[in-house]
Amino acid sequence: DLHSFPTRRSSDLRTSLTIHPQLRTVTRDSEPVSLTAKEFDILLILAQNPKRIFSAEQLFKIVWKTTNLSNDPKTVAVHISALRKKISSPDIEYVINIRNVGYKFNHELLDAEK
Repeated sequence: DLHSFPTRRSSDLRTSLTIHPQLRTVTRDSEPVSLTAKEFDILLILAQNPKRIFSAEQLFKIVWKTTNLSNDPKTVAVHISALRKKISSPDIEYVINIRNVGYKFNHELLDAEK
């Protein structure tokens, strides 16, 4: 299953993010993006559920397969920050922080081409 997220920056500039789940690879504007295993897992979960908000605790439980977030509550935030730096551009943010709630994929980008 291939997940491609074409987006429009302006009338003549386009960018796209493509996730290849079975290959565990990501490209942005046809260029490979180097993600850690955890960053890839977070991105895939968010992209497969674009309108769902995941709390840090939920992402931690799914990605790290444990519920013990007490050792380092900033773990998810650090990984999200690194992920954003790798896939986002100044005018396109794929992963959105919903203050005091969690994170979600920017589903408005999915609708940009429709």
